Amino acid sequence: MENEYFECHCHSPEHLLTFRFWEDEHGGELYAHVFLRPEPFYKRIWLGIKYIFGYTCRFGYFDEFILDPKDVDRMIELLNRYKRSLK
Repeated sequence: MENEYFECHCHSPEHLLTFRFWEDEHGGELYAHVFLRPEPFYKRIWLGIKYIFGYTCRFGYFDEFILDPKDVDRMIELLNRYKRSLK
C-alpha cells in the first residue's frame, strides 16, 4: 500500500488530499481521503438530525482544493499507475 499526499496551493492544513493506492493480483484500488472539519459533539448531533430528516443546505456541503502546479506530474503518474492496474 502506498500513500500520496497533495497539499492545496493555498497551504491550508484543512485542504489535504490523501490517495491510498495498492495493487494485487486482481488489479489495483485507489482511495481518496479528504479532511473533514472537526465539529463539537452537539453540532454533529444537530447536523445528523437534520440529515436524517432530509434537510440540505442550499449552498451544499463542500470545500475546495487547488492542485499545486508542481504536483500535476505526480498526480498524473498516480492516476496512470491506477489505470494500468485495471487492465
